[in-house]
Amino acid sequence: MLRTGGAAGVYLADCLEDRLDRVADEITALGGAPRRIAADLAEVAECGWEVREAYEDAGRLDVVISNAAAWSEEPFLARSPSSRSRTHRGGG
Repeated sequence: MLRTGGAAGVYLADCLEDRLDRVADEITALGGAPRRIAADLAEVAECGWEVREAYEDAGRLDVVISNAAAWSEEPFLARSPSSRSRTHRGGG
């Protein structure tokens, strides 16, 4: 939907290379050119740099989708370590 809806760039982050490749291949088949970012988002130390990398590469981010089972209402890059930990444990 993002690619066919006119998204200029798509960045994918996942710790599983095969899943990252599978989704990237699907987007490529639709005419997109996704960028892959290998990161384990269950580790607090891994959170944030991948969004910064995508931002620095693209110059802006219009939409960021987190497929986590929990959430926070804080701005993603400003989240505290305790908030990130709570999100990763599934405690929203």
